[in-house]
Amino acid sequence: MRLTALLNDAYRTLRHPVHRVEYLLSLYGYKPDSSKVSQVLLMEVFEINEQLEEVKGGTASVEEADSLRALIKEKRERFDAELRQASLEWDELLKSAKAEAKLKEQLARLTEILSESSYIRNLERELE
Repeated sequence: MRLTALLNDAYRTLRHPVHRVEYLLSLYGYKPDSSKVSQVLLMEVFEINEQLEEVKGGTASVEEADSLRALIKEKRERFDAELRQASLEWDELLKSAKAEAKLKEQLARLTEILSESSYIRNLERELE
């Protein structure tokens, strides 16, 4: 029974793109680092947070709230697509037995995407 639960947990982790990348990064000693997120993204998140406060405070119209939801969803979907593509590239690098430097480069890219996407996922949770 215990092994079945362990196997189910492993399957769920590997099936979910974000959890899979988090696990992969942990295997190689990498972890998301919010201090390395671009200033452009931080400014976007700041502006979205301001709009989010208006929605939560009830001062935003229904149209503004819907527009904010759509914006956050579009950004999350963009990061999800980037993460999927970078994961596929990782898999291809492993299959082709590329040099360790290329693998480290890809791990750094996965870390960056995951770090940035965490901001958007947090905004999405705030909006729910």
